[in-house]
Amino acid sequence: FNHTVPTNVDNLAFVGSEVAVISNISGYGLQAAWLSKLWSGEINAKKQDMESEVNEVKEWKRKWMPNTPSRSSLVLLHQIHWYDRIMKDINMKPGRKSNILSEWFMPYESRDYDG
Repeated sequence: FNHTVPTNVDNLAFVGSEVAVISNISGYGLQAAWLSKLWSGEINAKKQDMESEVNEVKEWKRKWMPNTPSRSSLVLLHQIHWYDRIMKDINMKPGRKSNILSEWFMPYESRDYDG
């Protein structure tokens, strides 16, 4: 679930190993922040909902990604979308630029996630 938590094993997580992003340090930092909120109970994630989301992501990836051993962990092209989802889960503002034009037309960098 969220490239971090296996839905069939309680109290087990993989930060930094089950996700391939372009900017590793920011991805792993967000992943760890999300996990701490999940395990502290601040994120209400029911097992059934998590399994449903995992199945949706699997189906989506299988429709268009080549069948490779790393397909399950690939987030590269969808990194910003994945960051936005995690940030919304932990009540962070996903829009990180100073104005709407920058938000739409300027590339994201690690410093955009500082704070």
